[in-house]
Amino acid sequence: MSFVAVKNEIIVGHILFTSVRLEPEPSHAVSASILAPLAVLPEHQKHGIGSQLIQIGLEKLQGAGTQLAFVLGYPSYYSRHGFTTAGIQGFEATYPIAPENSAAWIVQELQPNVLGSVKGKVICADTLNNPKYWIE
Repeated sequence: MSFVAVKNEIIVGHILFTSVRLEPEPSHAVSASILAPLAVLPEHQKHGIGSQLIQIGLEKLQGAGTQLAFVLGYPSYYSRHGFTTAGIQGFEATYPIAPENSAAWIVQELQPNVLGSVKGKVICADTLNNPKYWIE
């Protein structure tokens, strides 16, 4: 799912959610996505555009039955939108994350009773399955 924010006929923000899968595959099907990227033009940042894109995207994913949403990002920002640390909940990132950045690997439960019932390594689509996207 991809969404844009438009102001005065100019795209000022964009968010993309891509399907991921878990390995090993859980005994019951789990629908999950990863948020990457989220971008807002610098001159339009700090006006809530990114927050609105996240909210709309998560609502649409939830409505479509997606159960989990992951992101590798600033915990202080994404925690305001309901994301919590994924590693301590049993979710391994596609590529190893340095210990000092482990809090940046985060997840949000979009359907009840999913967290705690599944775990595993998140496998991204080939487009995002590149180590350069996972190293800071």
